[in-house]
Amino acid sequence: MDMGSSTTPLRWSELHVVMDHLNAGYLQLGLFALAFGGLQIWWISSTLRGRRRARPMNQQEFKRSLERIWAREEQRP
Repeated sequence: MDMGSSTTPLRWSELHVVMDHLNAGYLQLGLFALAFGGLQIWWISSTLRGRRRARPMNQQEFKRSLERIWAREEQRP
C-alpha cells in the first residue's frame, strides 16, 4: 500500500482499514485527554478548596468554632 505514489490507486477497502486505525487512535487520544482534563480540574478545585479552609479565622469565627467543639463534648456520655 503505497499512498505517496500516483501510479498505484488506493483501494476503498485499504482506505477503510487505514481510516479505522486513525479513528481508533484519535478516539483513544480523546478519551485520554478527557480523563487528564477531568483530573486536572479535580486537582485544581481541591487545592483551591483547601486554601479557603486554611485561611485565618477572625475572633468571631474562632469563638463559634470553640463553642461547637464544647457543645459536642457536653453531648458525649
